[in-house]
Amino acid sequence: MAQTISVFQYSAPFGRMDGHTAFATKEYPVANGVTVTNGDFVYFSSGTVTNASVNGARLVGMAQGTVVGNSSGTNTVLVIVDPFMRYLMKSTTSLTISNNTNSNIGQYFDITGATGAQTVSNTGTTLGAFLLLDVPGTTTFPNTGLNIPSSTTVGLFVLVNSFVNPYVAS
Repeated sequence: MAQTISVFQYSAPFGRMDGHTAFATKEYPVANGVTVTNGDFVYFSSGTVTNASVNGARLVGMAQGTVVGNSSGTNTVLVIVDPFMRYLMKSTTSLTISNNTNSNIGQYFDITGATGAQTVSNTGTTLGAFLLLDVPGTTTFPNTGLNIPSSTTVGLFVLVNSFVNPYVAS
């Protein structure tokens, strides 16, 4: 029996692009007074990770827990740092399927939003932290045994411009 995923509360890891389920993680201290929520994307700030003013930041990866940073730097969060990881994410750009595809597949998106409510929006064809790989409901969407209903707001993304793997647009 397939598990149905009907509502996305936050971004979720979806496995690696090569099909493997094991992925690389690293633990980092959370910035003092900052709440990082499970599923948030974080970036470095003075040797700690934060999600404050995340739009336009060079991201490190996705947090795997909810943590409030303290002044001693002892409160840490596990972060997915795997450059081949795929993520299911909400988009503020419509991802409607037409003729079994979506015209935004292959385009770049940037992240925005507060802790626990991060989304992505389309930035076009040349710049952005994420690349849209696929949309649930197309025949090319990976068969995982999960029942992910077609949606106009959820897509499968890969982090292409990160702290670990930066790019320079041509």
